[in-house]
Amino acid sequence: MLPVAFGCLAGGVLAAAAVSLNLPPSQIIDHRAIDSAVVRFADTGFSGSVLVATDGKVRFSRNYGRSSRVNGVTDSYWIGSVTKSFTSAAILRLRAERRLSLADSIGHFFSDAPYEKTGITIRQLLTHTSGIDGNYAGTGIASRGAAVQAILARPMSSPPGSHYRYMDDDYELLAAIVEIASGTSWESFVRREFMAKVRLRHTSFWPGSDWSHKGANGMASTPEDLLRWTLALHKERILSRQDARDLMSGQIYVRTERGEDVYYGFGVRVYEAGGQTLEVMHSGSSDDNNNVIARVLADGTTVIVMSSAGDHSGTTWSSYVARNLPVHFRRVH
Repeated sequence: MLPVAFGCLAGGVLAAAAVSLNLPPSQIIDHRAIDSAVVRFADTGFSGSVLVATDGKVRFSRNYGRSSRVNGVTDSYWIGSVTKSFTSAAILRLRAERRLSLADSIGHFFSDAPYEKTGITIRQLLTHTSGIDGNYAGTGIASRGAAVQAILARPMSSPPGSHYRYMDDDYELLAAIVEIASGTSWESFVRREFMAKVRLRHTSFWPGSDWSHKGANGMASTPEDLLRWTLALHKERILSRQDARDLMSGQIYVRTERGEDVYYGFGVRVYEAGGQTLEVMHSGSSDDNNNVIARVLADGTTVIVMSSAGDHSGTTWSSYVARNLPVHFRRVH
């Protein structure tokens, strides 16, 4: 039994307490080593929040640098593409309710879709294999119908289902499908089915009706709420076991990185090696230099970094910090 320190920032001073945790060696969290590393990152430009959890419990949590505030909530950040996991979950919930199938074509929902796009399926939108070229076609458009029309007016870069190409517009179309299938707004569906049930009290939406901020991005959250959300997904608390596994399984191969195969799931990235899932990553970048990453490792260890400092060394600050924390993980399935 080893003493582990953890704490939070209070009045600019780290308040730490020593506790004893019955954790396996791979899950021992060295508070001082993590804090020392992030302080060095902060000295070179990082500002944001770092949270480490094991067994669903917070073991380390601290804010560094200037505070972020979104929609009146302190320590809240725009979470960018992490929003896609909410939209994916909404689609899977509607599938469970038999209101749609992943094999449904978009022509079933958008009767005026151009002929060459009517066969695009919901699954292809989820996996960014729709083949639609361009991005942000819905920017500045408040009407759902007009936004869908603008997105579907873009040319095709490849046949549906043939190539992976990351596009926010795919998830804006999914948000429109959520609205049509559920009979309510995308925000209302996500709020009722997920935010209320998981008690995400400090998670919010982009103000206004710009369709470039629906489905693909446009949500804000805090480290604690993001932990609640990732745990709800990974512990199968809001989706069935099969739906949760579908969301977090590698659906489309993307690339090989540091000897690991990277796949895209439904709104998440999945890292595999030797036939084993090593981690599921939720990540995103958004407005005002906000970016976020949540690494959920195979042993349940969760690392969340949320930053307001933008990019660093060819990646986001949140990704850089999350990849370089001195926490030793047991990487087994």
